[in-house]
Amino acid sequence: MIYRREIDGLRALAVLPVILFHAGISPFDGGFVGVDVFFVISGYLITSIILTERQAGRFSLVEFYERRARRILPALFLVMTACLPFAWLWLQPGDLRDFARSLIAVATFSSNFYFQSEADYFGTAAELQPLLHTWSLAVEEQYYLLFPLLVLGIRRYDARRIAVLIAVLAIASLALAQWALDRHAEAAFFQLPSRLWELALGGLVALHLMHTPTREGHRALRELGAAAGLVLIGMAVFAYDRETPFPGVAALVPTLGTALVIVCATPATLAGRLLGTRALVGIGLVSYSAYLWHQPLFAFARHRLHDEVSEPLLWGLAAAALALAYASWRFVEQPLRRRDRIHRRTVFAVAGVGSLVFILLGLLGTATDGFEARYVENRLSGTERELYRMIREQTAFDPDRERVDDGTCRFSAEVVDEAFEERFARCAATHGRAIVVIGDSHGVNMYNIMAKAGIGNFVAGVVQGGCRPHRHRSRCQYQEFDRFVDRWHGSIDQVIYHQGGAHFLRDRKGEVDSPAAFEPGAAFIVDEGNVTRVIEYLERLGTRVPTVWLGPFVEARVELRDMRLLRQGVFMNERSLSHFARLDAFLKERSGDAPHPFTYVSLIDIMDAQRDFLRVGSCITYRDRDHFSACGEDLVARQVKAAFDAGVFPTRR
Repeated sequence: MIYRREIDGLRALAVLPVILFHAGISPFDGGFVGVDVFFVISGYLITSIILTERQAGRFSLVEFYERRARRILPALFLVMTACLPFAWLWLQPGDLRDFARSLIAVATFSSNFYFQSEADYFGTAAELQPLLHTWSLAVEEQYYLLFPLLVLGIRRYDARRIAVLIAVLAIASLALAQWALDRHAEAAFFQLPSRLWELALGGLVALHLMHTPTREGHRALRELGAAAGLVLIGMAVFAYDRETPFPGVAALVPTLGTALVIVCATPATLAGRLLGTRALVGIGLVSYSAYLWHQPLFAFARHRLHDEVSEPLLWGLAAAALALAYASWRFVEQPLRRRDRIHRRTVFAVAGVGSLVFILLGLLGTATDGFEARYVENRLSGTERELYRMIREQTAFDPDRERVDDGTCRFSAEVVDEAFEERFARCAATHGRAIVVIGDSHGVNMYNIMAKAGIGNFVAGVVQGGCRPHRHRSRCQYQEFDRFVDRWHGSIDQVIYHQGGAHFLRDRKGEVDSPAAFEPGAAFIVDEGNVTRVIEYLERLGTRVPTVWLGPFVEARVELRDMRLLRQGVFMNERSLSHFARLDAFLKERSGDAPHPFTYVSLIDIMDAQRDFLRVGSCITYRDRDHFSACGEDLVARQVKAAFDAGVFPTRR
C-alpha cells in the first residue's frame, strides 16, 4: 500500500483524546470516541491489504496472521509483562485476582467479554483496571479472525459483491447496536456484533478508494469533506460524555468524520497538511504503543494513591505514556516487524508460548484469590486480619441474596412482565393492598429493606440498576409501571420511589455520579435538571396512587479495601456526609415548595448516619462505595420499621 502520512496524523487524533479521557481531564469528556476512529482506520487498512492481495492472487491467511501477530503481540506482551511487578506490589488480593483474570482474557482475545461482565466502562471501578482498554484489541482481533475467511468465501474477486456484503453487515450491525443500547447496553459497547459496522465502514472506504480512478479532481469538495470530517470528530470528542448513548447512531458522528478524512484528505488539502505535520505523524506512528501504555499508568497510580491523583500528575502520566510508546515502538515494535531478522516460525512460537505463560499466571492468581494468604499473613497485623476478613466476607457480592424473595408475597423484578403481574394478582387477592418499591440499584437495596422490615400486607419491587426517570432507556421499567399502576392502583397501598443520590450531584466538570464530587474540598453542586425530571415523574404517578419519594441515603464513598481505612477503623467519607445532608435538605425544600401529589420522606433522618456508621459492631454496612451490604440492609430495615410504626410513611386511609 502507498504510505499516507495523513492516516498516521489521524491516528494521533484518535489516541490523544482517549488518553486524556481516561485521565479524566476536561474538556475531553467524549475522548472515548477515539477508539471508534481507530476501528474505522483498522477496517480501512485491513480491507485494503486483504483485497489488494486477493485481487493480485497472492493473499495468504498464514501470512496475514503473521503480520497481525508481529504488529499486535510484541508491544502488548511487553506492557503486560511490565504490569506484573506493580500488580504484585500494589494490588490488594481482590484487585490482583481481577487482574489475573484479565491476563487470561487478553491472552485469549476475549477481554471484551471479560470486561463486559466485570466493569462498566464509564464507571469508577473501571478506572482501576490496568488492562481495561484491551477490550478494543479483542474486538479487532476477533474481526481479523473472521473477516478474511468471509472474503475468501467469495470464490472470485468481485468488488461489487464484496461491497454489498460489507454494506449489509454494516447496516445490520448498526441496527443491532442501536437496538441493544437500551436493552443490553454493556454488550452493545463491548461486543463485535455491535461494533462490526465501524470496521465495515472503513472497509467500504477502502473499496471506494481502490476503485476510484483518481482523487485529483474536485479540489473544493475534498477540502470541504476533509474539514467536515475533522469537525465531526472534534464535535464528538468535546460534546459527548459518559451519559451519551453509545455506540448506536451517536457513533456515526466520529466514524463518518473519520471516513470523510480518509477519503478526502490528501497532502494537497489543508486537513491533509495539518494531519501530515511532523508532530502528529510522530504521535500516530507510536499510537498503538501509547494506547497500550496509558491505562496501566493511570490505573496503577490510582491504586497506589487511592484515587487521589492530581491533575498535574495525570498530565505527567499522559506524557510518560507517549515517552514509553516511543521506546517500545523503536526497540520492540520496529525490530520485530523485520522479516529478514525474525522467522515466521519464531513469531508464532513466541506468540503461543507468551500467551500460555500469561494464561498460567492468570490461572494461578485466580486460584489463589489474588495470593490472598500471602497478603494477609505478610502485610496485616492480627487486628487488621480480623477486620480484613470481616470486610471481605460481608462485602462479597452474592447474586443469590441480592433480592429478597420469600417464595410468596415478598418478591421483585426488573420490569413488569406477565409473571410479575400474575404473582401480584395472587398476593393482592390473598393479602390486600401492597407496598411497591420502584427505583434503580439503590431501589434494590430499598426493596430488600422494606421486605426485611416486614411492613405492609405484602411488598413487591420493580427495581433495576441504572434505571432512573431522568434518563430515558427503553429497557427500564417506568413506562410499563405507569400502565401497571393504572390497572392495579386499587391494590396498591403506596409506591415508594428510591434512587441513588449521587445522580443529583455534579462535580466541577459537570459530571454526575463522579468520585470527584466527594474529594476533599469538592463543592456541593446539585443537578437541578435531574431533580426536576424526577419530581415531574412522581407528580404524574402521585395523581393515581399514594406515592412516597424516599430520599437518598448517605453513601459511604470510600474504598473499603483501602489499608488506610482499615488502620483507622473504617469511617465514612466526610464530604459524602456533608453533601448528602445538604442534598436531603435541598430535596425537602424542592418537594415542599408547592403542593405535590407525593410525599418526601428523608431516609437520612431515619438513618441518622454518622462518621462511624460504616462499621456498626460486627457489621460492615456497605458492600461497596454506595450500596448497603446484607447486614447493612438488616440494620436500616429496623430503623425503617420504627419510622413506619411511628407514622412517618403516609398510608392510604
